[in-house]
Amino acid sequence: MARGPGWAAQIVHAGHHGSAHASSLQWIQAIHPRYAIVSVGRNNRYGHPAPETLRRYDSLGIPVLRTDRLGDVTFELGTRGFELVPSGLPALIHNAGRS
Repeated sequence: MARGPGWAAQIVHAGHHGSAHASSLQWIQAIHPRYAIVSVGRNNRYGHPAPETLRRYDSLGIPVLRTDRLGDVTFELGTRGFELVPSGLPALIHNAGRS
């Protein structure tokens, strides 16, 4: 998938709870978001988010905010775009090999 006009995002909601095939590396590269949100229940029977999905975001240095660990994820719109509102749980953000 080529990056084209209008293909950009500050925040992306990972497809299908972060399942293995819902967000391809090419798609993530095309939009290159600042943050990815994975909406997923704690200890779900499907094992979401898939480790390979987390690795895709990690390989591009994109922090993954997981609702199973953080609960609600909140952003505020400021002069520089969307900014993450600190939740007091920064260690639970998945990024670059940390989980």
